[in-house]
Amino acid sequence: MSTGHAGTGHAGRGATASGTALGRQTASLISLLPILLALIAPLLGAGIARAFDVTEVEASVYKVYAFPANGKGYGFGSGFLVSGRRTVITNFHVVDNNAEFRIAFRDKNRQGQLVPARIVSTRPHLDIAVLEAEQDLPGKALTIADYEPEKLVNVVTMGFPGAAEIRDPGQIRTRQEFEALLRDPTNLDATMTSGVVSRMNTADMKSSETRSLHARTVQHNAQFSPGNSGGPLFDECNAVVGINTFLRKDAQGVFFSIHSGELIRTLRELGIPFQAIAQCTPGGSMNYTMPLMVVMSATLAAAALVLALRAGSLQQVGAQISRFTRARSPSAAPTPLANIMGNVMGSVQLANVAPGIAVLQPIVGGRNIQLESGKALILGRAKTSDLTIENDTVSSRHASVEFNSQANQLQISDLGSSNGTYINGRMISNGQAAPGDVVRFGKAEFKFLGGRPSASAAEPAAAPVRGWMLSGFDPSGRAVQLEMRPAAGETSRVWIIGRDKARAQLVIDDSSVSGAHAEIAFVAGEGLTLRDLGSTNGTQVDGPGIGKQAVSLKEAGQEVMFGAAKLRLSRLIT
Repeated sequence: MSTGHAGTGHAGRGATASGTALGRQTASLISLLPILLALIAPLLGAGIARAFDVTEVEASVYKVYAFPANGKGYGFGSGFLVSGRRTVITNFHVVDNNAEFRIAFRDKNRQGQLVPARIVSTRPHLDIAVLEAEQDLPGKALTIADYEPEKLVNVVTMGFPGAAEIRDPGQIRTRQEFEALLRDPTNLDATMTSGVVSRMNTADMKSSETRSLHARTVQHNAQFSPGNSGGPLFDECNAVVGINTFLRKDAQGVFFSIHSGELIRTLRELGIPFQAIAQCTPGGSMNYTMPLMVVMSATLAAAALVLALRAGSLQQVGAQISRFTRARSPSAAPTPLANIMGNVMGSVQLANVAPGIAVLQPIVGGRNIQLESGKALILGRAKTSDLTIENDTVSSRHASVEFNSQANQLQISDLGSSNGTYINGRMISNGQAAPGDVVRFGKAEFKFLGGRPSASAAEPAAAPVRGWMLSGFDPSGRAVQLEMRPAAGETSRVWIIGRDKARAQLVIDDSSVSGAHAEIAFVAGEGLTLRDLGSTNGTQVDGPGIGKQAVSLKEAGQEVMFGAAKLRLSRLIT
């Protein structure tokens, strides 16, 4: 009895101790549940599918009225806010051959408003126009998609089709009645249609008797009609993937929007800030997958905790969880995409590149292309090319490139490619890229970084400078080449640049350029000096305006804007 009692007593004491320990462990496990839930919460948030939200974007889409100079009639299209509170995008064909523009919208009281606007710049070959309103507009700048949408991705068009205006305006007798018609809030409620992406393509066609369209397009079946032109095409992430532009009248369900990549390139060329995202992951199939992963993760985490408790490692597990939650603390803001891209873009150091070698650096990441001086190389998609670019918009034999280390320039010749070759957004047949220029083959973009001179050419004999050239394009896409050649033995010279042929020796025939816009002075031994002559739209060098100060120009490579005409300085050696 005593032995049995002793045995029973021992067993009883052991059970009590074990139960006490388990109770403590259970209490500790319960105390860790908030931490466990904190770990699970971000995963739950990540698993929620993101869908198109009209409330986020509707206030940023406007009706754009255009009036011809003769005052007879008017036309309209759509547009959207892309930067700040005043910069609006629409189609070029909405503003073409018109003199005055109004942006119409409903205010917070749902009353119609009209705001005057002016043209900042146009890209006829892309059917893009940039407008600036005279007053702040409602809404916020929309996010631009810096990617190509996949087939069957859901898209939404938004705009103001004329067919949707079903009210009879009656007979207009006075200007007040006309403006009331334009402000009619029932005609300022944007129409939306949905569909899916059919494919990506490149348009190469005549868009009018005098204009050609050459742009990357999104083909889809989200219906639109006249009046929608210039409005946005959204994906499920509320990002603009296209600008609604044209349709096929002889087919059903075939609509085309200029791809957002063309818009991004235009904004970069103009130095207009914008917000973009590099990819869209709306959720879709993740709806069921992610919660299942969350439950599995939670179950495994709980099992790991129990095992750890049984092994007596509660303190270590708690410490690990604490470190994990600190690492994922929302107080540490994620690195902005722009900063990440900046780090990528700044990662190449020419000091690490062999002398006599130049670098073409991909804009969106990828393998750098190195170019040896004096070698003409074929660039294309074919594996037999000297330089292979795996991109479906690059032709098999797309272009010939040759780096000149003495001039630190890249000679580029298009070889009859399907999608064209571009330098700083301008299509070229033959051209030279200077360090810092953006070179595009089809839709594959690179930044030309130039190179280091070879050891044997560290101090090359300088070619005699015969003068300088400012070359580029005016806002309507016309080529501009301005030569500045001092006469033999001449020690100083001044050239006036402007629109008025009577006052300017170097003429830029564009309305953004003043009659006598700026002057460039040459002094032997000192080079060139640029000064604005009180122009209406200003003069800029590599971005900033120069104001009233005189600015020294480098020998070559600088970008100079007279009004909206963007030119690049180069040397003439022949």
